[in-house]
Amino acid sequence: STMERPQAEHRERAEHQHRRCQREVGQQYLDEDAALRKLNHRNIVRRYACIEDPALGTCLFTESFRGKTLDHIWRRRVQKKAGPLPLSAVAHVGYQLAQALMHAHQQGVVHGDLQPANLLIEDPTEEEIRKGKAKGIVKISSFGVSPSSDPASLVFQSPEQAEGCMPTYLTDVYQLGTCLWVLATGRLPYEATSREEVLQRL
Repeated sequence: STMERPQAEHRERAEHQHRRCQREVGQQYLDEDAALRKLNHRNIVRRYACIEDPALGTCLFTESFRGKTLDHIWRRRVQKKAGPLPLSAVAHVGYQLAQALMHAHQQGVVHGDLQPANLLIEDPTEEEIRKGKAKGIVKISSFGVSPSSDPASLVFQSPEQAEGCMPTYLTDVYQLGTCLWVLATGRLPYEATSREEVLQRL
C-alpha cells in the first residue's frame, strides 16, 4: 500500500520531520512518496511516511532540514551585490548533486525539475564553523513532482521538456548544468515567460 499509518517512532521524532499536506492535489505527494521509497542517499531528502488524514488530506512526512534553498542563497548574494558563489563552493555543491543523481538514476528515478528552489544546503553547526569545515551538506528535494509552471522556472527546463516530451536522465544532467551555471555566474542564462520563448532561446 502506498499509504502508511504513522508509527510511534514517527511521532517521537516529530521535531526531526517536516510535514506537508494537500487536500485536493494529494496525488503530487503520492508520486513524490513513490519516488522517495526507492531512494536512500545522504544527498536526497529522506522520506519517513505518507498518510491519509481525514482533516488534512494526503500528508507526506520527510526529514526536517536545517538550511536554505540554493535559490535563496544566490538571490540574496545578487541583492547584496556579493557576486556569484566561489568556484570551490560551486564544485562542492555540484559533486554532491551529481552523486545523488547517479544514485537516483541507478534506481530508475528521474527528477525532472532540478532548479535552485529544489536544492537545499544545510546550515553549518557551531563545531563545523569552529573547525573551518562549514561547507554544508546539499540535498535534493521534490522528487516525482511535475515540473513547475512558474515562469521563473522555465529557464531550467531542458529542450525536450520545452517541446512537451517526458523528462529523462539527460534532462537531469542538463538541469544540473544550468543550476551550476547560475551559481557560478550569479544570474540566469536568459529570461523566459513561456515554453515558446524557451525554445527560441535554446
